[in-house]
Amino acid sequence: MDIEPIIEAIRTQSIEGGIIKPAGYQIHHEEIFHELPSQARGKIAAKSLESLASYTIRHNGSGTAVFADIDSDKITSVLDWHDPDTASGWGNHRVFYQLKYTEDWEAWKGVSGRLLDQKKFAEFIEENLDCIEKPSAAEVLSVATTLSGKRNIEFTSVTNLHNGDRSIGWNEKTEAKTAGDLKVPSELLLKIPIFEGAENESTFEIRALFRYHISDGKLGFEVKLQKTEKIHRAAFKNVVGALREMLVSEGLDEDSIIFGSVAETPLSTLTNHKV
Repeated sequence: MDIEPIIEAIRTQSIEGGIIKPAGYQIHHEEIFHELPSQARGKIAAKSLESLASYTIRHNGSGTAVFADIDSDKITSVLDWHDPDTASGWGNHRVFYQLKYTEDWEAWKGVSGRLLDQKKFAEFIEENLDCIEKPSAAEVLSVATTLSGKRNIEFTSVTNLHNGDRSIGWNEKTEAKTAGDLKVPSELLLKIPIFEGAENESTFEIRALFRYHISDGKLGFEVKLQKTEKIHRAAFKNVVGALREMLVSEGLDEDSIIFGSVAETPLSTLTNHKV
């Protein structure tokens, strides 16, 4: 018996979808021989939290599982996951919602910890006044713009005030030399929505240290947001909490909602943990 063809077929085989496939052959699902598929499958991208909830509720089965991945800001409902009382599911029918940061959050994080000259700082504050809670937006804008139109300014003395703020002295070199005083707050209180489309669930008050720098008589400003990672995680959990309320009210088991990641394809490794 000539076994060389058999050996060659084994040598050139490949694995596709968990099935060993000899070279020269193709794999077809049995469903191609039926008019309708035997199981639901598909990957749907929801554009809002409400749409994710609506689709999950509509197709909810005994094997539905919802995975909330805080590392990627993504929530995925797997509608044919493993039924704890019967059998394992295929994991082929999914709907997901990819959370996105708001423009406000992107803007403030973009300048956090960066030293801006007076002109750029004033422009930034003017564009983002609606996020400032305390001191008033008008006060902060006044600090940023008071001296922006002047020339030959030299900043001098610094005085610590009783409330932690500072007062910066300055001289304007003109024919008749004048002097002034600029009060700078030590911190700002901001109110910023973190996730687009879920502003009600993800808006937080955020402390930001407000600092100035004087170099060669010129003034620069720096804003540094505090505890951004903690705020991000709290915002994500709030969004998941809102989704949980919507799903549980329509009969989904609360234990089906899992903080963790699910593989992009059913055959990949799953990692998750319940909270």
